[in-house]
Amino acid sequence: MRISPFWKSGVLTLFLLGFATLVAFAQERTVTGQVTAPDVGPMPGVNIVVQGTVQGAVTDIDGNYSITVPGPDAVLV
Repeated sequence: MRISPFWKSGVLTLFLLGFATLVAFAQERTVTGQVTAPDVGPMPGVNIVVQGTVQGAVTDIDGNYSITVPGPDAVLV
């Protein structure tokens, strides 16, 4: 039984698209932390934003936050 060249190229294309999607999603990272002040302790309600974007998070009652950043060089402000 012969496999047609069209079938081979279709399978290869699907494989490459799937791999490219995995690589694209692998760029995002989740950063967690806690915002504190020396004299107050944990700070609830503080805005954390990825610099240059509108992507952000707000600290919880214990000052903890979790935010997904687009890559390893992202700066939080």
